Amino acid sequence: MGYLARFDDPTGERHGGLPTFNYRHAPKGLSTRRQLAARGLTPGRQPIAAQIRWRCGRRFAYLYRDDLAQAKRPATDAQLAALLKAHVAQCICPTCGREYPHYIPRSLGECLACHENGGPMSSYPTADGEYVGYGDAVYLDGGRYAVIEDVSADEPMVLIADPETGEQEWVWAADCYADPDNDPDYINTAEEDQ
Repeated sequence: MGYLARFDDPTGERHGGLPTFNYRHAPKGLSTRRQLAARGLTPGRQPIAAQIRWRCGRRFAYLYRDDLAQAKRPATDAQLAALLKAHVAQCICPTCGREYPHYIPRSLGECLACHENGGPMSSYPTADGEYVGYGDAVYLDGGRYAVIEDVSADEPMVLIADPETGEQEWVWAADCYADPDNDPDYINTAEEDQ
């Protein structure tokens, strides 16, 4: 980065009244927004005090007075909750409703499985004819109760998790029976009575 004399304008007469300096040549007591943020400060409502320019004037950054900077306000619980809610919403496929540990690509508007298969691959018919998908509660032969953790995009199989042991296994959807209430917290009272 070379020093350009045209950017050395401390009075601002060549730059519309805004004092202008070369990159790394700003006087003490002036900082950019990022420099203030690194110290936990914000410009507040103070006006722009000066600017720095570099790369033949194509790049610039505004400078603010350090003595007028204010401490940043911490985010409230409601703001943090809203940010978390927005993050979760960006991880849920709108087509199949499956939640992923990463953002859904905005260019596709849906998860890769739905995009590649031309539609939702989120549910399959069970032995009793009901359609089940991610998050649904099902029963297996022998009365075992489980919750669907994932759905295969290639075959009519579901990944189930035993709520008591946490063990997971892939099973054919046709070997499952839908929970009458489709509630993962549902407890089969008929089995308890036996």
